[in-house]
Amino acid sequence: MPVDAGDSSAAGGGDGQDMAMDVNKQMNLHHFEQLMQIFKEADEDGSGSLDMDEFREAFGSILGNNLSYDQMTMLFMKIDANSDGTVDWDEFCTYMVLEKKGSYDMLEKQARNVFAPHLRRSSHGLPHKDVLKRLFYVPKEKKYLSLSQDGIACLWKQNFKPHRVFGVQSTLASAWVTDAEYLQGMQKLVVAFDDRQISFYDPVTNESQVEQRCLLQMKPFDNVPLCMSYVPAQDNSYHTDFLLFGDDRGYVNVMTLPGRNAFSSLPPVLNPQRLAGFEDQFTLTKRCVHNNWVSKVTYLPALKAYASCSASKERSLVIGDVDSKHERVLSVHRGVDAFDYCHRHSGFLVTGGADHIVRLWNPYILSKPATLLHGHSAAISHIVANNDDSHIISLSVDKMVKVWDVRMHKCLQTFTDKTHRRQDDNIHVVYFDTKEHRLLTGSTVIDIWPMHNTAKKLTAKSHNHSIACALYNVNFHQVVSGCTGGMINVWDVATGCQMFQYTTPAPEEKVKESELSTMMFDQIGRRLITGTWNGLIKVWNFNNGQCLKSMVKDDDLPVTDLAYVEIGANSYIAAVGWNKKVMIYDDCDEANEVYPLRELPDKKWGAASRGHRADILSMAFCVPNVLATAAADGEIIVWNFESGFAKHYLSTNPDIFRNLAIRSATLMRLRGGGGGGGVGGAGSRHGSAMAAKAPLQRTRQPRALRGHRAKEAADAADATTAAT
Repeated sequence: MPVDAGDSSAAGGGDGQDMAMDVNKQMNLHHFEQLMQIFKEADEDGSGSLDMDEFREAFGSILGNNLSYDQMTMLFMKIDANSDGTVDWDEFCTYMVLEKKGSYDMLEKQARNVFAPHLRRSSHGLPHKDVLKRLFYVPKEKKYLSLSQDGIACLWKQNFKPHRVFGVQSTLASAWVTDAEYLQGMQKLVVAFDDRQISFYDPVTNESQVEQRCLLQMKPFDNVPLCMSYVPAQDNSYHTDFLLFGDDRGYVNVMTLPGRNAFSSLPPVLNPQRLAGFEDQFTLTKRCVHNNWVSKVTYLPALKAYASCSASKERSLVIGDVDSKHERVLSVHRGVDAFDYCHRHSGFLVTGGADHIVRLWNPYILSKPATLLHGHSAAISHIVANNDDSHIISLSVDKMVKVWDVRMHKCLQTFTDKTHRRQDDNIHVVYFDTKEHRLLTGSTVIDIWPMHNTAKKLTAKSHNHSIACALYNVNFHQVVSGCTGGMINVWDVATGCQMFQYTTPAPEEKVKESELSTMMFDQIGRRLITGTWNGLIKVWNFNNGQCLKSMVKDDDLPVTDLAYVEIGANSYIAAVGWNKKVMIYDDCDEANEVYPLRELPDKKWGAASRGHRADILSMAFCVPNVLATAAADGEIIVWNFESGFAKHYLSTNPDIFRNLAIRSATLMRLRGGGGGGGVGGAGSRHGSAMAAKAPLQRTRQPRALRGHRAKEAADAADATTAAT
């Protein structure tokens, strides 16, 4: 549910049922104050930080059942990016602030025009001569049904071409339709008239009839029914279909409905005041809820209660139980003319009325609205919730439509219907089509307002530039994707929703041309390591976009690949690129800027272990200590990671082997290792041919070396062969 008006976190909350959601978004300012005190009290060992058990206990005492054991563990892992097993107050606050800022920045970038007003189109034909009163979707027929004030109904195809037009009439020919509802479970149409009558029709079965035959008339009611809402059995705890309707005297009526086939056994006319003998089919109860006419009534399954609104100042909106007198009342100075219930972010009510203000309410705290949204310059007549996108659509009597993002409490789009219509030139019906993702408004015709993505027939792009890399994080069940534009997105695998977004390098660094080239996770998946085309290497807490440290290079040439290496208790980050070197950094170094620990090829080996002659494009590490690198000329070098010695040279280029054979033979002769022939002279051809095989044989070249270096190289070769 929404928190109080001072809680800015209400704009970004996630679904509590989703395991991968950002649990920190449930916290408000009061929770922070409590946690700061608990941080001090729960620090039993006096180290200034909390371990995982202390962290779980602290969070459990604040948020109670809102966070599960696994969710608290996941939050601890996100904050403890360096994996030292503790979280201090500064570390916690930094994570929360950066995560909130990143989420807001992400929503700001996503904010755009939702609908495409320039692509608006109107329904074909003019079946309605009077203003519309209701529009709904008929799932079985896959069609839309509209009903106008003069009793003309029309079934529309998906493209809003008329399929069938028929009429519904009250006993009094001059009676007007006040409202209608389609009973999905019963496949019946129920219509209310201003002569205090409610009638039932079967619009699907009687296809050939121009004037629809009435199945049942119920009249006269004590008051005029003005608005109705159908409640199917599966949506309520009473396991029966019933109809809610509000009247012109402020009453909310509850009428249970018979089975689908029961109408054939009922008389054509029933007096709702005399239902004796028909209690098995109908029951009718009513309750005076407002001191003015009821503008709208609906049933809220999430609250297991009905809600009704009125222009009354004292009882503007009432949430009540169907079978008891328990009520919750909110009051607005000029009343409430429209409302809806948004199921996202734990659920909240949205109201609008004559004071031009859209209000968001916690349904359990109706004394004060959680948020006020200003922007309309006329009375608000309709409010519709788009739960899929967390949007609220409001319409005022001047035909201005506003689309609000409830996460940011911000108006995303405003457009006005400037087309003049017959009758009173007002929009009387607003319906958001969740199936086709479009907004439908009705006066005497139906206008279709497509959403941008629907109009362009495009799926939403995850990035605006080419995707350079995508990784799956098994610990957090998230996908991290990076593009050449330097943007990194974090996605929830379960829902497909974007959780977080940030850029590399950080915006404050003002570095240009920072196209992402490669990225990888550390061994435990808590940090993200990125490389760019301008040579930057950074380590991030990818859950909140905090740059933990940077790796220093002496050039700005592109980084093409990264590898995370763990040998014993030591951890290293290896990077390769166009500088033709393997840069090795000590990941245990906690400095903000980390300089290379060493480079490959290692100078201590001299000419015996050369590096790549072309740009290095890729590398892979194999335990215990084997590193393989591949260059643009097709050559692969296998290294002993610890000693830095190049063990094998693999290539299909004959020039590389010929040059290597000459170098190897010369080196062996100078070190006294023997080996046939010199460079030139008799037997040089044979000597070169024999030496050319040396790089492919695992013992010949290293055994030519003396002392501990030769032994170390031989051991590395054995390990390489075993690993291969």
